[in-house]
Amino acid sequence: MEDASVPVDAWGITDGYHDIDGVWHATSPETRLALRDALGDPDPGPLRWFVNAGATEPLWGSAQLVLEDGTVLDHVGSLPPDLPLGWHELHPDDGGPRTELVVVPSQCPGAGRRRGLAVLAHELWSADSWEMGDLDDVATLAARLGHAGGDTILLGPLHARLPGADVDPSPYSPSTRRWWDPLWARPGEGRPDRFAPAPRRLVERHRVYDEAMAALGVEFDAITPGSDSDQIWRDWVQRRGEELVRYCRWLTVVEAFGSDTSIWPRDLATPRSPGWHDRFSTGEWARRSEFHAWCQWRVDAALARIAATGTGLITDLAVGFHPDGFDAWDLSDVTCGEVRLGAPPDPFAREGQNWGLPPMDPWAVSRARFEPWLGAVRTGLVHGTGLRIDHVIGLSRQFWIPPGGGPEHGAYVRQPREALMALLTLEAHRAGAFVVGEDLGTVEPSMRTAMAQRSILGIRVAIFTDDAPATWPSDTLATVTTHDLPTIAGILSDPDPDVTEFRRRLLELGATTTDPVTSIATVHRHMMEAGSDVVLLTADDLCASTHRPNQPGVVGPPSWCTRLPRPVEEIPLEIFGVTSE
Repeated sequence: MEDASVPVDAWGITDGYHDIDGVWHATSPETRLALRDALGDPDPGPLRWFVNAGATEPLWGSAQLVLEDGTVLDHVGSLPPDLPLGWHELHPDDGGPRTELVVVPSQCPGAGRRRGLAVLAHELWSADSWEMGDLDDVATLAARLGHAGGDTILLGPLHARLPGADVDPSPYSPSTRRWWDPLWARPGEGRPDRFAPAPRRLVERHRVYDEAMAALGVEFDAITPGSDSDQIWRDWVQRRGEELVRYCRWLTVVEAFGSDTSIWPRDLATPRSPGWHDRFSTGEWARRSEFHAWCQWRVDAALARIAATGTGLITDLAVGFHPDGFDAWDLSDVTCGEVRLGAPPDPFAREGQNWGLPPMDPWAVSRARFEPWLGAVRTGLVHGTGLRIDHVIGLSRQFWIPPGGGPEHGAYVRQPREALMALLTLEAHRAGAFVVGEDLGTVEPSMRTAMAQRSILGIRVAIFTDDAPATWPSDTLATVTTHDLPTIAGILSDPDPDVTEFRRRLLELGATTTDPVTSIATVHRHMMEAGSDVVLLTADDLCASTHRPNQPGVVGPPSWCTRLPRPVEEIPLEIFGVTSE
């Protein structure tokens, strides 16, 4: 439970940490040296000053203030109270160094009182689904939820996975957090019968990937060049800029040569190599790159259709990205490629955890004005009314495992929390969205204080607490369980002593009958009365599923491959007609 009082060196590497039992683990000299080598120069770049909107603080001396829109204010002695939000610059009249002035809202937008459900899109299915659930199924669910009296859906990450059929199904190990998986948008062609989803079978994305992508290709090739429909998607792509172009070209090259960059042609060796322009000026690769861009437009359009139902959408931002994916390649200048994120040993994972995700260098990200991170945040806010930050403690500190080491060799590295949370507040304000921070587990007290100051919701999980839901604070998102934990039906039917405490807490919430459906309904009625502003029931619990979506420590099936026992049209939603105070 150590806080910011734990000493750090100039690189942000902490001297050590207390484990969950209070035992101190000092950072070894070898670990410190390895992480320093990975971080390089601890230089944050230009002077930067974050201030809340309306601040009128005096300057150290007279300066010229250049606003983000180009407006120039001369001989400014203190901050004007009406400064617009955004990035501005202060140029001291005495010739001193320039300071970047970032004006942000003091708080994120409020969530208001919301009642809805949490679901992983791949778990959904309908008569028209291609093996796995998609955003059309989410739109159906959103419309039904609105009619039933609910108003919000939390989706698991929609990030793009590594390209190809046989990849890790986890949405928390994406190729990129800045773009979407193309299969979230259902192909327009009729679905072959062999890809009809079977409720008792695990989702097998690899079965459908090649043919679904081929069907999308047929749909793309049918677009008449120069038509209105052709111009609509091209205009969208142009607004998304060079970042989307790089991603679509990268996908095209990976399809041709694989993700091992060591075997790529020499003129494609780095993101700035000449082949990225020369090879994509015309021809088959240029056309394939356009296809991938069109796929991104289709996902954006599908998200817009969900928003049009009037049901709010909370999207999920994963903590990192796969070392072989686009973000690791495209952001290699700000990524510590051989270091891995993880967690120290604790009673739940005696050997610790290595998540296999490379961290971003906080100093390099700062020098890049945080754009490598902001790109992921902005994508998460597209068409959304809320954004969930997975492992929100990562905005304050991250557990880094040095190259070649295990979790027992790791150390915590401080992050620029003030800057990250200020910019998160700015982006949320611009999108009109609230923010939820997943603050389960060991979280520093100062982090929760910072979240409250920025109006970022924390999370309350019923099977983790003895407090009655009605007593929970309003600045929280409430749920019975999570995708990493057993479902209600799973807990009630499992004799394993490991779930004894979970079962006891469910009994206190009224799960006292032998009928799981009745017990689940009673628990949910208590949850609907929670003091939390946002209450989300899981689709797995609504369907009385006994299978948890993720089996911690299990890579691949059945993790992230379960399917709901009912089609999307039959998920019980009557509970949302219950009036809560």
